[in-house]
Amino acid sequence: MKTIDRSKYTRVVKPSAARRVHGLGCAFAVGACMLLDGQAAFAAGPEQARPNQIGLTVGVPFYDNDILHGDLNVDVRYGRKFGWLVPYVSGGFRQTRMDPARVPDEAEKKKLVAWHLTAGLRLEIPAIKDKLYPFVGVAGEASYWAYTADSTSYCNESFYPDAWRCYKPFDYQTGFGVKRQVGLLYKPEPNLAIEIWVEQETVHAPAMFNRLVRIVSPGLGMAYHF
Repeated sequence: MKTIDRSKYTRVVKPSAARRVHGLGCAFAVGACMLLDGQAAFAAGPEQARPNQIGLTVGVPFYDNDILHGDLNVDVRYGRKFGWLVPYVSGGFRQTRMDPARVPDEAEKKKLVAWHLTAGLRLEIPAIKDKLYPFVGVAGEASYWAYTADSTSYCNESFYPDAWRCYKPFDYQTGFGVKRQVGLLYKPEPNLAIEIWVEQETVHAPAMFNRLVRIVSPGLGMAYHF
């Protein structure tokens, strides 16, 4: 009788049902983790990786009275991006003066100044991926206005701005405003942005002005995204 040498053969052991289920579970878990990681990596693009914005903008305010010359508008802003929406807070300073060719010497170099705090919301729409973002925004402003001199000696003259009251020097008065903004944000680098915008504001400050005052301010600024 022929004898079979069983040492030459490898025994194949079929896994039990429990072990097969366990193996499939592990494979599924690994696959799910890889899928979630991939989705997270896709979602965390250049914009979402740098949601914070700190910006400085300089502009010129134009008032709805032709005797006024806007000198300067400075604004420092912090915002945080959530998708296309950017809620932000900002603070700044603006000043204006009367047209020196139309006023007497005593009023020529005097300034109307204002400090302001703003809270608002922007909608930044990606037009060219990671580079160009047109935006619109709306904000509310609390402002503190004053004149740098005593205007009581000439505040009733014909040249005097029709919205202005008579002022004591640096007698700050509060006001509130609503801002509407449209602009364009260009990013030459992922963490650097150049902003160009025009902002229109309606100011209500009864202790400072005898009517609503409207200001249009074009501006140019830079922002750091991180």
